[in-house]
Formats: sequence, structure tokens, C-alpha cells
Amino acid sequence: MWFFIIVFIISIALFVKSIDNIVLRNREEKAEKEDIIQKGVDNYQAIFSTKIYHICGLPLTENSKCIINLCEDKIVIESSSNIFKLQGNRIVDMNIKDSKEVQNSISSAVGGYLLLGPIGAFLNGTTTEFHRFFIIIYKNKDNKEECISFDMKDDLKIYKNIYDYVEKFKNSITNKEEVDL
Repeated sequence: MWFFIIVFIISIALFVKSIDNIVLRNREEKAEKEDIIQKGVDNYQAIFSTKIYHICGLPLTENSKCIINLCEDKIVIESSSNIFKLQGNRIVDMNIKDSKEVQNSISSAVGGYLLLGPIGAFLNGTTTEFHRFFIIIYKNKDNKEECISFDMKDDLKIYKNIYDYVEKFKNSITNKEEVDL
């Protein structure tokens, strides 16, 4: 009988300790997010800053953790070793695509493959069925279009803030560039 009481007490203690660890981890994550936001405002006057994961387009490894700072006139991406600044006037388009849209683009259009191929390769290596990707198309210094893409890890708050930024960008375009094909 005493054995069961001791096991019960130990089980309760372990349960309380695991709950305490979860609460502590949540507090640390919240503090980290607040720190990222504050640094983005202080350093770049960012509208929104968050941790995000690089897929392709920058000289970083796949799934590298970055801090993206979305500003009025630029996007600043901080990795562990570099700070990349993309001026707003170089941005051609931005979008958010889910994994199904990416797979459809890859299978139905050569241009989609060229643009979204690295994301497709990323999708083939993952076990998660649903991802959301933030895609930025811009003109590099040689005036050639390039693509940077990020995995948002299905964080709905990040999705909403980036979606709002993308919509604001799309609504702000007044001068469309004429392209001869």
C-alpha cells in the first residue's frame, strides 16, 4: 500500500515539474518575441519583426533561423552572421503561398518551377502536410529577378502580420513597370 502512495506522490511531483517547465518555456518564448519586436523597432523602425526560417534565396543554409524586420521602405533580414537589407523599390512582388499552391505551381508551370522549385524540394523533405511560405521577388543589383523564400512554420500570428504587410505593399504599387516579352 505504501508503495502505491509513494508512486502516486512521485507521479504528482513529476507532473507538477513538467507543467512548471512548460510555463517557464512559454515565458521565455514570449520574452524572446518581445525582444525581437523591440530590437526591430529600435534598429530599423520595423512595422513587424519575427523569427522566421530561410529556405532559399540568400547565402544561408536551408531552414536557418532568421529575424525578419518588415519596414515601410525596406525589409531587413538578420541571420546569425549577416544582415541583408532589401530596399522597397527593388521589390517586384511578395506573396504567401501554402504547400498545395506551391505544389500546383511546380506541376503546372515551368515558371512556377523556376521560382518555387527550391520550396518544392523543401516540401519533399518534410513530413508536415501544410506549410505557409513567404515569398519575395526582387530585382538584384544587375536588375535580374530573384526570389527569397521563408517557411513561416504555420504560426498564425506571423501569417496575419506578414499577410497585412503584403497587402499593404500590393495596394501601394502605383507605377507598374512595362515589360516587353
